[in-house]
Amino acid sequence: MYISWLGESCTRFHVLSQILNTEVYLLFDPYHESPSGSKLSKLTADIVAISDPASPLHNARERVRGRDEQKVPFVIDCPGEYEAGGVVLYGIRAENEHWNPPHAVTLFYAEIEGMKILSLGAFGQAKLTDAQMEIFEHIDVLIVPLGSAYHPTVAECAGMVSQIEPRVVIPLPASAQGKKHNDALVTQFAKELGITPDAPVSKCKIIKKELPAEEIKIITLSLE
Repeated sequence: MYISWLGESCTRFHVLSQILNTEVYLLFDPYHESPSGSKLSKLTADIVAISDPASPLHNARERVRGRDEQKVPFVIDCPGEYEAGGVVLYGIRAENEHWNPPHAVTLFYAEIEGMKILSLGAFGQAKLTDAQMEIFEHIDVLIVPLGSAYHPTVAECAGMVSQIEPRVVIPLPASAQGKKHNDALVTQFAKELGITPDAPVSKCKIIKKELPAEEIKIITLSLE
């Protein structure tokens, strides 16, 4: 499984399943335009997960077409249980308390190649509830947006990582204030956790047997 970052909360998963003998592209939270003015290029995907249909930072579904011209992407944008292309996804209700007025959003928890992945997407609570934590036990990969006015603070995000205790965490810094600011956000986040992050890569490869056994690993992604 390969993960790349396309800006804001948007990540793309490229899954090459030897077990299912299939190739799947999963896209989380495509956006219309970032606060910095950048726009997401048109993309192809098999599955699109949208954590907040009301937000242009998470709901540019029209920018995504199917990889097969005869098929449109399978789009999910609300709580529920889904399966497509051998990928099982669970949409879990959450809140974004930073919008005015606050409203419901969806966290996406996926099972891919025997690994459990959680994307916080448009999440805007100061911390996870007990009910949410019961669902998010034993997460392997956690994707955490940082720095936006619509997300928890860096300290609150670090606190959630400590709650969940994933094996890998991937922070996605807001892009509005440039690379120097983004680097500072990741440094602050890592310092809160007491972990030294890996050097940024444009795409990371995640294999279950190579996940850290005890410590939490921070993987930083540069924009693709």
